[in-house]
Amino acid sequence: METKRIVISCSFLLICFLPLKGTEDTCKREGRWRVSFKGTSTLTGYWSNRQGIGQDIPAQYLIWSFRGQLNLAGIPINGSALYSTMQHPGYQPMNHYTLQVDMRTLLRQGIKKPALRFLRHFEVLEVGRTRPDYSKLMISGVMLQGAHAGVRFGRFSAAAAYGTSQQPVTGGFLWSPQYRQRMFFGRLGYGRPEKSSVYLSVLRYRDLPESHTGDAQFFIQQPDTFIHIADTFFLPADTIPLIQHPGEGMVVGIEGVTHLFQQKLQFRGELSGCANTTNTGSEPIASDVLPNWITSVYQPRLTTSLSYAARLESSLNLPNTKVKASAMRIAPGYRSAGVPFMRQDYEGLEVQATRMLLSKRVMVQPWARIYRDNLSGLKAMTTTTDIWGITTFIRPDKWPWVSMTWSPHRQQVSGENMIQRSNAEIFTISSGKNYILAKHYNAYTGITWSGQNMKTTVSDVITAYKGAQLMVQQTVMLKIPLSLQLSGGYYSLRTDTLHRLSGMVTAAAYYHHGRKWRAGLSIRYTGNQDERRTGVAVNFSADLGKAGRLIFVAEPLRYRDALRPEREFNQYMVRCSLVTRL
Repeated sequence: METKRIVISCSFLLICFLPLKGTEDTCKREGRWRVSFKGTSTLTGYWSNRQGIGQDIPAQYLIWSFRGQLNLAGIPINGSALYSTMQHPGYQPMNHYTLQVDMRTLLRQGIKKPALRFLRHFEVLEVGRTRPDYSKLMISGVMLQGAHAGVRFGRFSAAAAYGTSQQPVTGGFLWSPQYRQRMFFGRLGYGRPEKSSVYLSVLRYRDLPESHTGDAQFFIQQPDTFIHIADTFFLPADTIPLIQHPGEGMVVGIEGVTHLFQQKLQFRGELSGCANTTNTGSEPIASDVLPNWITSVYQPRLTTSLSYAARLESSLNLPNTKVKASAMRIAPGYRSAGVPFMRQDYEGLEVQATRMLLSKRVMVQPWARIYRDNLSGLKAMTTTTDIWGITTFIRPDKWPWVSMTWSPHRQQVSGENMIQRSNAEIFTISSGKNYILAKHYNAYTGITWSGQNMKTTVSDVITAYKGAQLMVQQTVMLKIPLSLQLSGGYYSLRTDTLHRLSGMVTAAAYYHHGRKWRAGLSIRYTGNQDERRTGVAVNFSADLGKAGRLIFVAEPLRYRDALRPEREFNQYMVRCSLVTRL
């Protein structure tokens, strides 16, 4: 049903937009409102003789994408759509369409029609797949199939979004099934964005029970029966069935922003509270326990929980100095459907500074991050992580640039009868330079070295390893025009019982004939004493005039494993794209 709806929507976009191509001159001669359209359509096909290891991407698929802009009476309307045969019932849909009024272009061009001057109050206006982004605690980039609008009248502002944030998923995977979810977000604000402002927000979401039926094929494991072998997870026989129930929730929050000293200093704070119900079919709390105004807005049930989250940010912006600091606390049980993958029951502190020296030829950037979870004490383990470091970038006028990063990590996992301490240290140095090798030869040379040391202690048992990686890149660009690239390096891994040395080599050549066509050939090899991977890639692109531009890539790949010959394979991949300007 979703695929059918997307196909109809994409076809509607083409039917509406394509006939408008070339009508600008006609409308101008007849004195009507001017209509124009421009856009790009890309059709990509992929074929392989096998599916990648550990991947859900199919061995063959098609992708069609469209992006264009319709100018209707001076109103720029951006349109985009995507349709792919990779769409899987076990995942949220990737096929979508979007229509959006380009407010920045509209305000820059000016609104000349008196009947359309009301549009100058809109900050955003879009339908289809939208991504409202207003709050890191409430709604931040979630995909919403519906409508999204934001307006401003002087110091007053308002924004709203409504639609489907989640489609029903019924695939047979180890995670829980998902219901169709409706979401509404509203926001009222007062103040100027460049000065000080305050915002009140509310988010409401609800699973639709009729969109999905509980499936007992999904399981939940007991903590004491969890089995983990190598990289494969197994479900023991004493697991219990899990039938996911429809839920609902409501989040309310307040956010304030203030700018001081001509926007050089900024403070931003946010506080949110949520009510989450894990089963809308559970027994409601008696109405005589709570006031009527609460139950009229949100009906608490026996499966309803309350929680909160808070965030504070500050930044200092000077000509050669920038400092940012942030603190966040997410209480246990806090959840917002607008930020679906937010970590719970933890707090963190981050600080970063950037200092430019010697006329911005030298940059020094120190940072520190501290995280701790299990604030409630309900988990068996508590994890504390400290990360700090410094990056230095030097850019002399006539000498190669140099970048250096040093970053120690420290983590402690403590339980009732166990403490695990892990310490890691990473150091990376890179350098490179563009230069003229001869009269008709331009070249670039780059080198990167990275070293890692890690030690883990559990009950006086120490496990340590050391890693080092070196990469060298050389590029030569000839006048004819031909460019040659050669890169190589190694990676060394050393533990108490193992020493593995891996090598990497890549060679490539590219030739282009103006903008008409371009061809390339690359060969790469990666291997060690146990396994080897060899690949060859051939790519070609050509301008087909009004038909568009053709891009073709073919790549055979060979993998050999001395320890496990049954894993060896030969893979062949072909990718072809046709890009057409409409």
